[in-house]
Amino acid sequence: CSRWPGGWHARASDHAGSVQVLPAFRILTPLEVAQVRGGAVVIDVLRAFTVTAWAFHLGAERIVLLRELDEALRLKAASPGSFAFQDAEPLPGFDLANSPVRIERLALRGSTVFQRTTSGTQGANAAAHCRPLLCTGFATARATAAYLRARTDIDWHFVPTGDAGLAVEDIACAQDRQDLRHALGRLPL
Repeated sequence: CSRWPGGWHARASDHAGSVQVLPAFRILTPLEVAQVRGGAVVIDVLRAFTVTAWAFHLGAERIVLLRELDEALRLKAASPGSFAFQDAEPLPGFDLANSPVRIERLALRGSTVFQRTTSGTQGANAAAHCRPLLCTGFATARATAAYLRARTDIDWHFVPTGDAGLAVEDIACAQDRQDLRHALGRLPL
């Protein structure tokens, strides 16, 4: 896998007989996003944000994305009825090992979830200063694309998080979002 070029910049495109200028957008690693301003789309396709999407679908009221495992356990202990998720095999005190399949057995309605992963939540925390901040993967691709389409006033930074920003599946998702940005109004959402 080779790293995508550092930036794609605003360009004019012909759209239904008129010229439309798109804002700048770039693919950055989680380390690089700490140095930028604008909006960020943090991408973790395989686990973190698929689990997050399912947790919201199953009724979780709030999901807190964390950097440290011990922070997730501390916050869970201080919040009765909450859940703690992490990646890899389940550790003592955690309710889920970030599995989109196993999440359905949990009663999440109205709960708070404290989630810590090796890639996705780390990228989200690195981009926490960006406004707006979106966390996505293929499970939420359509909603993300619709939001990006509506917010052409923002310079966007795409942040694939798996494998230190080089995960093929995360880069593919970022590329898909860019294709949608270039084709504003031409693709059904």
